[in-house]
Amino acid sequence: MPPIKYSETASEDAVTELIQGDWLAPPGDKKVFLKALLDKLGVSVESQVLVFSKTSLQTGLINQRNPRALYFSPNTYVGWVPGGKIEIIIEDETLGPVFYVVSAPFGGEKPKFIRATDSCLVCHATSRTEGVPGIFIRSVIPDKNAHAMLSKGTTLVTDATPLKDRWGGWYVTGASDDRHLGNRWSVDDESFPVNSKPTLDDLESKIDTDKYLTPRSDILVIMVLEHQCQMHNLLTKAKFDYRRSLYYRNRSTQISHLEKRGA
Repeated sequence: MPPIKYSETASEDAVTELIQGDWLAPPGDKKVFLKALLDKLGVSVESQVLVFSKTSLQTGLINQRNPRALYFSPNTYVGWVPGGKIEIIIEDETLGPVFYVVSAPFGGEKPKFIRATDSCLVCHATSRTEGVPGIFIRSVIPDKNAHAMLSKGTTLVTDATPLKDRWGGWYVTGASDDRHLGNRWSVDDESFPVNSKPTLDDLESKIDTDKYLTPRSDILVIMVLEHQCQMHNLLTKAKFDYRRSLYYRNRSTQISHLEKRGA
């Protein structure tokens, strides 16, 4: 058997337990369901960060007034756009990150979780993620409609990226002595207004915060997220490389034995 059969191998994670269990959606709107799901997965509401650039699966719903919310714990990432579906990335001991899409059900119903492979891996299994299924953070120059202006370049953000190149397309609350690209966008194809005041206490002036679980997208939380994503990718790569090496070593040994027997 090949060492890694990612799409065909069943995952053993907390979402799988929900699928196999009898958990029902609580009564209420989609925001209530999101909060209940985060609680069930052990993800804190205070981990919320907001991305308004159209750089994910549900681009038609994302813009400066309706950003995508991301929440995370040490082993789980949850994305949600108001009016859209919930996306989950959760770590499995064998497979690394596993991707799910959830449609919020009506109260009293069992949520329907769909494991996503091909649609997610198009972006989440490339050189940006060390060539394995993974998670990455991008900084882009958004235009007034939140589309990434790719001609202006894009930055794969790690904890080594200078702050001046980070968070394009993200809302960032909290103080920073250094300039960054958060909280703004280009008004045309030629200019990108200088952010004279990078400090933003909350997002009341930018969005309808009642749609979200908190009114913040804290700078410290974003930096923790960047570091964790990079570490998860490196750990997954090490795990996959080890399993491949072990597989090919064992296979080489088997072939050598067969050749000796044939001789």
